[in-house]
Amino acid sequence: MGEISPSVTSRSDRGFTLVETLIATIVVGIISSAIAASVIVVLRNAPSSEVRADDARSMQGLVTWLPQDVDAFGMGSESSVR
Repeated sequence: MGEISPSVTSRSDRGFTLVETLIATIVVGIISSAIAASVIVVLRNAPSSEVRADDARSMQGLVTWLPQDVDAFGMGSESSVR
């Protein structure tokens, strides 16, 4: 008497259609591949950590020893120029 037959359901209860699911899957795939490609480009163009560590050590040595070497050479005094 008060039972609802399976054919009498509202549209909001039916879920997604196959076409909607396929379109959503394709869109997510395209967006994911674009993001993955951009991440790969960034990672390939970034210097490796070994190169950055070598550069940092070189700069540290330069900053540490260059001022002392310049002062020891004495280019700033007038007596050494003559």
